[in-house]
Amino acid sequence: VCPVAYDTAIVRNLIPHQAILPSDTSICEPANLLISGNSPSLLNFERGVWHKDSTSNLAITIQSVNDSTALIGGLVYGENRLVWEIESDYCQSDYDTMSIFVFETPEAGVMNDTSICNVRQLPLYSNYYPNNATDYYWSLDQTYNNPNTPTFVYDNTVNPSANRPDVNYNLMTMNIGYYRIVWNVENGVCPVARDTVIIYNNPNPSANYLTAVNEICKNECIEFLDQSTVDAPDILVHYKWYDDDSLVSDE
Repeated sequence: VCPVAYDTAIVRNLIPHQAILPSDTSICEPANLLISGNSPSLLNFERGVWHKDSTSNLAITIQSVNDSTALIGGLVYGENRLVWEIESDYCQSDYDTMSIFVFETPEAGVMNDTSICNVRQLPLYSNYYPNNATDYYWSLDQTYNNPNTPTFVYDNTVNPSANRPDVNYNLMTMNIGYYRIVWNVENGVCPVARDTVIIYNNPNPSANYLTAVNEICKNECIEFLDQSTVDAPDILVHYKWYDDDSLVSDE
């Protein structure tokens, strides 16, 4: 009898966005970072929000917690974890987590410069064990013309009970001359820390002289010619004439 009454219901099958953050990253020393997550869909009634990970550094500060790009501060050494969430009125929320690893700048400290006499082997050691380092090693200073290319041989007899005895090496097959040896400490993120030790490997001095006569009369002069030699021209050697009180006189 009456007209048919109609009503329409609109059903929207929403596809929620997946929360996406950049890959984990590493930095040297604490700093503020600008981190961006993907943007939520307003048409899907979605919102984005940043969270601190309760298992990590709770001192992290997040500016603009509802913006997809946020300034992150309060980072500390080690692992710092952030969570980006996309939540919806109708769909289940999605999360993504990102870790920011903060490394401490390494330090390198080695033995004092040393002077030795005509040796082929010398122990090398650092002043302290390298902390927060993934690699540490001895090398030649490539900016200097070393006498030769010696070898670095691990010495497992030094400090056998220490936590890191492997910082001790022997410098082998040395020649006469000056060496510049570098101790390198690195963690793969911060600049490599380096310290240099200068080793003076001096030659044994060779004293020799030449004179035309061995006997002179009283009040006469005799001339001595120095014929001493030094194997390495850059080695500083001092020579001195002196009377050893054993001159023979007929008087």
